[in-house]
Amino acid sequence: MVVFWDRCLYSIYIVFPTQDHLTIAHFADDVAILSKGTCESAAEQLNIFCEKVSTWCKQWRVIMNSQKSNLVKFTYKRNTVNYPVILCGSEVPMAQSVRYLGLILDSKITWHNHISAIVKRIRHRIYLLKHIIQDRSPLPLHYKRRIYISIVRPVWQCGCSIWGSASASQIRRIQVMQNRYLGLMSGAPWYISNKNLHDDLCIPEVMEVLRQSYIRLYNSFLNHINPPQDPAHRRLKRERHSDMRL
Repeated sequence: MVVFWDRCLYSIYIVFPTQDHLTIAHFADDVAILSKGTCESAAEQLNIFCEKVSTWCKQWRVIMNSQKSNLVKFTYKRNTVNYPVILCGSEVPMAQSVRYLGLILDSKITWHNHISAIVKRIRHRIYLLKHIIQDRSPLPLHYKRRIYISIVRPVWQCGCSIWGSASASQIRRIQVMQNRYLGLMSGAPWYISNKNLHDDLCIPEVMEVLRQSYIRLYNSFLNHINPPQDPAHRRLKRERHSDMRL
């Protein structure tokens, strides 16, 4: 009962300001404010909202450090004008990418920075496991396979239904790391194809895992009040998540 009341009091205390034409996403103490429009109009809407936030901080005696926030401009245009956004009397620093809920969002949504971080983590994890997964290890092959599924694959599978719309060249970087693990644990010679390794070890390729993850996510949205919609207009024929269902 104490925990219940703590949650109720926190929910009452954290009644955050709202504003039309803005999307405000809350997760615990992380808040993301999304403004859509031209650079000038989007910055103007954000400044109006930041004034409300500053007033709310004074009313509830909350100290907010604007230097720990980031302002990211998601656009395909080049040489755009940067309009400042002021929060609690200080300008919010501009950034080319931001980490939010474990995902690294870059300004053009290419997922390059996020996948680079994933590849680095996979490489480090393989290095730590190398002495027990290499072909000279006495550990049976099915245990090595289980180690990959339970320890290594979750590194890149987390959030894959979101960043799975990245370009084929970015997805290939993760596939290369998976190929490396399978070759290391099986000790297969160079002339054995990666496809045969995947088939023999019953491990799906990265793209297949991404497709299945998005299908599960998409099916869970079908009964939602806001079903997913695929805009008819696509800039430069960029891939979308719905393409993975095909």
